[in-house]
Amino acid sequence: MKMKINGPTSISDLSIRPLVASDARDVLDLLGEVFSRCRTTLTSAEEFAFSEEQERDYLLKFSKAPNLALGAFRASSLLGTIFLEQLPHLRTRHRGSIGLSVHPDCWSQGIGSRLLQALISQAQGSAELRSIEASVLANNPYSERLFRSAGFRLDAVHREAAFIDGVYLDEKFFVLRLRK
Repeated sequence: MKMKINGPTSISDLSIRPLVASDARDVLDLLGEVFSRCRTTLTSAEEFAFSEEQERDYLLKFSKAPNLALGAFRASSLLGTIFLEQLPHLRTRHRGSIGLSVHPDCWSQGIGSRLLQALISQAQGSAELRSIEASVLANNPYSERLFRSAGFRLDAVHREAAFIDGVYLDEKFFVLRLRK
């Protein structure tokens, strides 16, 4: 299903707010659009099969700190999302992993940067988290540049981690230290 984006986006008309269960349909539509049009994600459109009910349940998980889900909206249109999920094991709970998606028609308009800055600002207030992690495929220099500009540092590279369209791609892991 193709989402309708109404005209060019200005950063000044964006609102960033927590995603709630009632946003499930909009999140599914946005991610479906991203996964079907991008070759820079580990998730493919074919394997993205959440129902609206499953997405509502998933979003509820992010209502409890330090987990966080934010959406970038213009009027009622969801243009981007960012999720921060605390790692589940006792020995890794000081780490959070993020996922960022922006509608392809809205790339290079600062939406990802605004979402990332809002998330970092909120994560810095977490008593539990010490670092935030993000992974980027080697064919996505824009996301790599976004994370680097926000202070993330390259931590590791998993060689040939993905195989897309007959090509092996490395996966780069970035870390932002919130505190020691």
